[in-house]
Amino acid sequence: MHLIVVTPQMRAVQTQLPFISAVQHEDHLVAQFGSGLSRIDIYRP
Repeated sequence: MHLIVVTPQMRAVQTQLPFISAVQHEDHLVAQFGSGLSRIDIYRP
């Protein structure tokens, strides 16, 4: 199983890393840690 971790730093530059937007829209969110701007999301393809 592969997991994708999206950190606040990755979200801050997501216009330069288009795969981050794709992950957030196409994959399944399985866990979140924290809240607001410091949130870390874990996705499963």
